[in-house]
Amino acid sequence: MEGCCDAMACKMLEIGDWDMNNDATKAVAHGIVNFLKIVMVSAVIIKDDNSLLYPLTNHIDGVVNADAEVLNIDAINVNLTRKTSGGFNNTDFDATSFNRGFITIFYHYL
Repeated sequence: MEGCCDAMACKMLEIGDWDMNNDATKAVAHGIVNFLKIVMVSAVIIKDDNSLLYPLTNHIDGVVNADAEVLNIDAINVNLTRKTSGGFNNTDFDATSFNRGFITIFYHYL
């Protein structure tokens, strides 16, 4: 669609503290007034030692097919989740007082 990105905005959020070894979910407030205008969300996870970034996938059809993912978006939060026995459920991802990563949101602002 021509001109579809003329009214698009981008917002980046810090995930903040998330001890992924002990907590399976994380909710991050997005601050977008009309969440139904969100068209795309992506996220990356930072390993405790800052040696790697891990991009997350989006949740599709109720199936968790990755070790962690963007589960859904509601009127207030972007909701992240990780598998109980997946790769993020270990001591490489349990630091606190540490920004676990970033969420990027693209949305229509009109």
